[in-house]
Amino acid sequence: MSLRGSAPAIAFNGPDGLALCGEVWGSGPVQLTFVHGAGMAVSAYRRAFGQLPVRYQVHALNARGHGGSGVPPAMDYAAARADIRAYVQQRMKPPVILAGHSFGALLSMALAAESPEIASGLLLLDPLVPWRRNEVWKPAGQGPDKELIDATRTRRAQWPSRAEASAWLCSRGSFQTWSEHAFADFCQTALRDQADGSVTLACPPEIEVQTYLGRPGAEMFDWAGRARVPAVILRGRESRHCLAAHAEDLARAYKLGTVLSVKGRHTFPMEHPGDTGRVLELALTILAGGSEEHDVPVDQRP
Repeated sequence: MSLRGSAPAIAFNGPDGLALCGEVWGSGPVQLTFVHGAGMAVSAYRRAFGQLPVRYQVHALNARGHGGSGVPPAMDYAAARADIRAYVQQRMKPPVILAGHSFGALLSMALAAESPEIASGLLLLDPLVPWRRNEVWKPAGQGPDKELIDATRTRRAQWPSRAEASAWLCSRGSFQTWSEHAFADFCQTALRDQADGSVTLACPPEIEVQTYLGRPGAEMFDWAGRARVPAVILRGRESRHCLAAHAEDLARAYKLGTVLSVKGRHTFPMEHPGDTGRVLELALTILAGGSEEHDVPVDQRP
């Protein structure tokens, strides 16, 4: 699909009246809904999803508190799922493929279990699976995400200008490994202009922290068992948040589950959008065929 020019904008009010925004990529008959990771914005994923064939249409929704959507008093996973469910029912033609990255993948997993009538498949990009099913699960904030939560609590959230914000962000954390275009796309909507000329993060750090602290536990494996649709998990080969053994364990919990690996870390869609786009197309082909194969070989040519 071509994303040249402006993508059609989404303007939608969730069930509680909170204003949500997003973008529609493509116009094909096969529909996907997509939700980003915590602290992200859907604009950052344009380059990866923009390579999909014209038969696809992606409705990319900025979750509450992210990317220009309204900021709630506190992050609520149930409310975030209700937003997506209402959007799919009112603006799309369900059942559709539920896709998400990280936090967005967890929302999609829960929705497929809670509302099977809206899902035709699951496309999960590096879902947060810190342990295997039968291991002892520590509470959110006490596992691999502790370092991330601690850094987010003290993150700077306001700058005098967009230029200064971009310079500050791109020199820190995972942003250092992102492609130049994906980072520019992220800044477009993840930074909000203020009346005095300054800019702030569209996702306040406290909302991002609450998102991490609300991470579900081992019940995500129960969600997988209740899902009636195939699932494809895309994990970054260097990701610390979705290790290969954990992804395989989750895939086995689905009736039809597949794991594909992609070059990069947890934020691989922004690090390697070209590779990601090719693997996304393969994943969608697998979903269309309901493949039972695991560890499908993936061509990693740049």
